[in-house]
Amino acid sequence: KEMPELAGAGAAPPGLPKLPIPALEETCARYLEAVAPLLSAAELEQTRRAVAQFSTGDAPALQRALHEYAQDKPSYIAEFWHDVYLNYDATLVLNSNPFFVLADDPMASAQAHDAQVSRASSLVISALHFCQKLRRGELLPDMWRGTALCMEQYNYLFACARMPSANGDHIERHEGSHHIVVMAQGRMYYFDVLWPGEDELCLSEAQLAENFVRIIADARKVTSELSAEDALAACVGVLTTDSRRDWAAAREELSRADENAELLRVVDSALFVLCLDDEAPTDAAEIARTMLHGSYRLRDGAQSGSMTNRWYDKLQMIVCANGAAGVNFEHTRVDGHTVLRFVSDVFAGTIMRFAAKISSGVDPKVLSAEPTRLARCDSSASRLPRNRTLAEPDSWPRALRWQAPRGSRLRQRIRFAEVRLSDLVSQHETCCLEFDAFGKLGITSLNVSPDAFVQLAIGAAYFAMYGQVACAYEPVQTKMFAHGRTEAARTMTPDAAKFVRVWASDVGDDARVAALRAGLASISKLHKLAADGNGVDRHLFALYKMWERSAPVGSVPPPLFADKGWGALQHTLISTSNCGNPALKLFGFGPVVENGFGVGYIIKDYRLSFCASSKHRQTERLLRTLEQTLLGMREVLARVQVRKRKLSDSVADYGFFSDNPQSPALGAISSGVDRQPAERSEQAVVDAPPRPGQRI
Repeated sequence: KEMPELAGAGAAPPGLPKLPIPALEETCARYLEAVAPLLSAAELEQTRRAVAQFSTGDAPALQRALHEYAQDKPSYIAEFWHDVYLNYDATLVLNSNPFFVLADDPMASAQAHDAQVSRASSLVISALHFCQKLRRGELLPDMWRGTALCMEQYNYLFACARMPSANGDHIERHEGSHHIVVMAQGRMYYFDVLWPGEDELCLSEAQLAENFVRIIADARKVTSELSAEDALAACVGVLTTDSRRDWAAAREELSRADENAELLRVVDSALFVLCLDDEAPTDAAEIARTMLHGSYRLRDGAQSGSMTNRWYDKLQMIVCANGAAGVNFEHTRVDGHTVLRFVSDVFAGTIMRFAAKISSGVDPKVLSAEPTRLARCDSSASRLPRNRTLAEPDSWPRALRWQAPRGSRLRQRIRFAEVRLSDLVSQHETCCLEFDAFGKLGITSLNVSPDAFVQLAIGAAYFAMYGQVACAYEPVQTKMFAHGRTEAARTMTPDAAKFVRVWASDVGDDARVAALRAGLASISKLHKLAADGNGVDRHLFALYKMWERSAPVGSVPPPLFADKGWGALQHTLISTSNCGNPALKLFGFGPVVENGFGVGYIIKDYRLSFCASSKHRQTERLLRTLEQTLLGMREVLARVQVRKRKLSDSVADYGFFSDNPQSPALGAISSGVDRQPAERSEQAVVDAPPRPGQRI
């Protein structure tokens, strides 16, 4: 359901260009380059013929139709891309929703006795400040190298819900929403957090904490008094983990009771959902699994883990009993870059308020989290009639009591959905690698792109295990354009494929480094093309959708889309994404094909964080192989660089092979930087005293 942009919210900055439609000839040429490493010689020849047929057959008319279609659209791909998500029938769990794990709470040591409540109240107050600034138009735009980026996605961050349907989902946005939903033990509660119509906070951080304490106590008390079967029946959020058609049918059945229909409206229109989990995961992989799909725990044969404490159709903030926190988000209208900005600002807000508590020198105007007007927060407020037009917000928490009588079909649906979810979670594994040997600075010291370096290492690690060149995918954000989302970078380029084979062979350092640098250059070039809107996947997909719109039912697709090359490119064995900053510990998602891996990673200054998932395809082994590959790649680059530097120094010292002993040319081979020493005065050389200690 399309709605106008929220007043003061994100939008495309004036003058932001449209995403360009690439030239047909260039896309076809890049497509052949992308599929070449994935096909045999005979298959590639067949694909070339299919591309030639397409280029002279259907393609020109489809390209003209696409240009005509895009004339009155903000982006030629946006509508088609939304439909990819909305027409997808499988469960959102592991298939669509990504997650972030936030860095540790800076106040954790001081709040050990109430880590969960303290962390939750701090994060929620920061999230509400972000929402407040967004609605008032005070949120500074995202920037990339001095260019303001499109902010349109922020319109779909808060007060949005993905609505299931038997004929494809749609997005509902609720302008003016001023409450949040809190989940604990699978039970749901809500209360107002903003003054209606004014977007001003109506609770303090301390009052939020009091509400969370009440909610946790009530959820534990009610759950402890119920049998495991009855407790599960209250976990209606489990239904959001089912296939979209099954969830649509269950939702229709749920709505037949008037009270349930009203409760659904409360959940759908909430700003976001806060999930307060009972578990206290400490291991990185355990935390990642909690944020991706929740924990598995049986009580008397019924599921009681945190997997029942979720609502996947909305933005979810998750806080565990020990204060570990993260975000799981519905992906249809927002990408990782947008949610990253949100969680980064939220985390920064918690740090700044912590700083204000320990230093009087921090500007209180910048750090103030206290609302100027507080709503009544006592039990008398809860007796007011629930009239959403009242100017006075109701900040006392209320429980949502779903009607699911014993023996009802609805109870069966909840139980069956939980069993299917438990199956799905049991079929997957998620593992993490905290690589601390080096990070971005260690890689850039070798004058290579950190992201391209990691992409090559992932491809080489997979080849080292399976002897197979894998189709790889990395999204590149295109928010420099109006309504920009992402473009696909197919990082297993021909040069990258050559490198993974060379790396696995018994060759010398020079051959390895030559192949490595060629692979790095090809990936960096691909990233630039994708960021400029000149990728392959989105353009060809849009052409396919244009054909689909006009072709009679049962028609045979154009030869390019019926060819094996297209199928090979769509079977992404390694789905990757680089998204993060110091506010995050981990980032991840599920695999996109049955025999694939999902690999999320964060490149930090001094370390690399990886989170990988698969259907038990030796995920831990892949990460350990990746670890050794990263170490080996940096070692061989450094070894060759040192050798060339020594050669360069010998040339400079003795004038071998050069008419100019001061020429930096050979030094520039490895570093790209003039290596001439800084000028030093004779006095400094003569008078400098010997330095104690031994150089290492």
